Amino acid sequence: LRNHEFVLKNSSKAQRKNNTTRDWIIQSLMLISTTHENDFTSFKQNDMNKFVSDYGEQAILEKSATLKEAMDKLNSVFEEKLNIKQLDFPMVLFAAYRCTKDKKSFAKLSDAINKFIMDYNNNSNTLADYKKHSQSSTTSRENVGARFNYWKNILKTI
Repeated sequence: LRNHEFVLKNSSKAQRKNNTTRDWIIQSLMLISTTHENDFTSFKQNDMNKFVSDYGEQAILEKSATLKEAMDKLNSVFEEKLNIKQLDFPMVLFAAYRCTKDKKSFAKLSDAINKFIMDYNNNSNTLADYKKHSQSSTTSRENVGARFNYWKNILKTI
C-alpha cells in the first residue's frame, strides 16, 4: 500500500526513504481499526509499534483490500498532488476507506476534501479548532482524536 500510485504521487523521495509513507499506512489502519473498545488514536511511535505487533496482521488482512480500493478512487479523483500536511494524510485515507466501505458518495467526499484544502489554505475560521490540534504534540491521543473526530463528522454529512 505504501507503494500505491496515490501515495507515491503525494509523497517526496525523502518521505519514502524515511518511512513516512509506511507510517501513513499504519496510522490509517489504526484509525480504521479504532472502535469504542479499541482506541488507536495515539500516533506516538510506541503506540504505532504496539498496534503493528498486536493488531497489524489482522488489520492488514481484513482492511487492505478496501483501503486499496479507496486509494484507487482517490488517485482517479485527484490527478494532482493533494496540498495537505503529512499529518492529514492518514485522515484522508481513513475518510476514503469509510466512504468506500460504507458505499457513500465519493464525489461528496472529494468535495469535502477540496473544501478542507481550500479552507485550510485560506486560513478559514471554520478550521480553527482543527488547526489547534495540528500545531504541537501532533501524535498525541488528544490531538489525533480531535482531527479524527473532525473527519468522522464530515463522513456523517455524506
